[in-house]
Amino acid sequence: MGKVRLASALATSVLAPFSAHAGDEPEREARPLSVHATRIGGSNADAALAVRVDEEGCTYVAGWARSLDFPGSEERSPENGRDALLFKLAPDGQELLWSLTLGGRGDDEAVSLALTDGGDVLVAGTTHSRDFPTTRNAHDRTHDGGIDAFVARVSQDGNLLWSTLLGGQAEE
Repeated sequence: MGKVRLASALATSVLAPFSAHAGDEPEREARPLSVHATRIGGSNADAALAVRVDEEGCTYVAGWARSLDFPGSEERSPENGRDALLFKLAPDGQELLWSLTLGGRGDDEAVSLALTDGGDVLVAGTTHSRDFPTTRNAHDRTHDGGIDAFVARVSQDGNLLWSTLLGGQAEE
């Protein structure tokens, strides 16, 4: 029941950048397209909300996990609702290279991700958790009420580099 089905066309782009002169047909260089489907998850509900592929073909997925036994993540607490989730798959989609959950006692979800030129992952989402994990160097460590946004940077090997909250007293 709790498996996320991830079926994606995996390539940074299908067509290489092209150049054209006025009146000319653009030259296009086809790039190979790798396609695979993978099921990953635990014994409860889990969801994939954003997907990116790096230059080596590894797939990064952001979303949320309710499963206490999501593969590769630290032991989650039953008091937590949904935790924000980020994981990395090998280019063939068959090997989970790492996974990371972020969250507190409320519902949290990662809704967007981007890859940096240096190989780190930026992930953004929302949190209902007053105890959402932030790092010492965070821009804002205080959940100000309702729903706050969060942004985190994760190294290419899955270590949390920093995490901060963003928001005021209203819902962001």
